[in-house]
Amino acid sequence: MIFKDRNNSFFTFTLMMCLAVFLVTSVHASFYCYKNPTHTFTYAHVVWDGKLSKDETRVVYGGGDYLEPYKVVVYDLKSKEKKFCSVHEEPISSVGWGLHDRSIISASEDKTVCIFDIQEKKSNFFQYEGAVNDLIWKEPYKKIFSATENGKIYQTDIEKITSESFQADTKSINAISSTNENRCIAAGGDSRVVRVWDIRMPYFGNQINEYNDVGGCIRAIDLSSTHYVAFGGDDKKIYVYDRRKDSEDLLVREFRHNQGINGLSWQLAKMETAVYGI
Repeated sequence: MIFKDRNNSFFTFTLMMCLAVFLVTSVHASFYCYKNPTHTFTYAHVVWDGKLSKDETRVVYGGGDYLEPYKVVVYDLKSKEKKFCSVHEEPISSVGWGLHDRSIISASEDKTVCIFDIQEKKSNFFQYEGAVNDLIWKEPYKKIFSATENGKIYQTDIEKITSESFQADTKSINAISSTNENRCIAAGGDSRVVRVWDIRMPYFGNQINEYNDVGGCIRAIDLSSTHYVAFGGDDKKIYVYDRRKDSEDLLVREFRHNQGINGLSWQLAKMETAVYGI
């Protein structure tokens, strides 16, 4: 399904095109790709998050409900084999892949982030002050950015084993995103406000932009490789703003879904956005 703006042809919105879709209302997870058949697999918990590996051969996912323990699972799409990796004491809120897909990372409501080496089968845990709702771990994979329920954003250096934080919100932060160069980070949550922050030193924690004309809690957010920010949540809308402009009425595009937005991402090659709602 494609939504195209004739006046702004560079904004083409593609729905459900090559995304791993993880349903928060069932114990089933499905992988959809426009080139391959659908893969469906089961999980002992409600699935909260999942990521496809760069070579598109494996999926890492995790979640939670009232069952224990809470395991991060790596599913091989070819062999259909499941590998259970790091284990958390509380539900798993976010997962991701590391360098060359050799390690995975997971965040949990147990106030920890875990990096699991798949080959060596070793776990390295990092402790935080509040439940971790979302995280960012990008190349060169030396720093972790974590968003917590207490409104703080943490920057953890995994080589120096040091961490620093700033108060980004007064309420829980549900979603964060950074540019590819990790120059700035966008965050949104229960306060219904999206803010963009500078995360370069010595400007770490300096606010750049703010968008507060949102009708519900923020559940998903993504920064483009250029100067756009897209976000959505409980009000069933997708908002796209040009970060170079300060005026609140400079909304580039807004789309409404039938249900709340649980995830979205930019397609870098063609300035497209692939989105899905739960």
